[in-house]
Amino acid sequence: MRVAPLLRVACSAALLALGAALAGPATGHEPHQGGTPLDLELAGLAGHFVRLADLPARVTVINFWRSDCPPCLRELPLLSGFARMHAEVNVVAVAVQSRTETERTLPIDPAPLIVLVGSREPEGTMRRLGARSTAIPYTAVLHPDRSLCASRTGEVSLAWLEEAARVCDVAAR
Repeated sequence: MRVAPLLRVACSAALLALGAALAGPATGHEPHQGGTPLDLELAGLAGHFVRLADLPARVTVINFWRSDCPPCLRELPLLSGFARMHAEVNVVAVAVQSRTETERTLPIDPAPLIVLVGSREPEGTMRRLGARSTAIPYTAVLHPDRSLCASRTGEVSLAWLEEAARVCDVAAR
């Protein structure tokens, strides 16, 4: 019996399972495979409106957060760092609170994040982006064509963000 080929198969299966787990949502849903292009238009901190369709056509991470959500506040510096390290990815942080509250409580310098202000009742927007509930934090990762690729309810890690962005970019090719 040859061990090396069996070991390679076992390692490949383990890596595929790990990749699927990282790209899939924490709620147990499978990674999304393309679909309808998604769009949204929300106000930026300066009061101007930003449409998702107007952003560069590349992988886009959209994170929903509030200032009274400790996991959300832990994620913001991580998302900002991810955006700095991955200029080829759009990273959008949608505050589900008022603009005034967002400006007053934003725990970091938002650059290079695109900070938008959503409704205090974001159910419709979050559901369009794959959420099964309005629990936050919620993160959706879109293919460059704006179709949903991966999502996660709950706090994300840098490893999850990097793997989801990689899988979504590779799947788009």
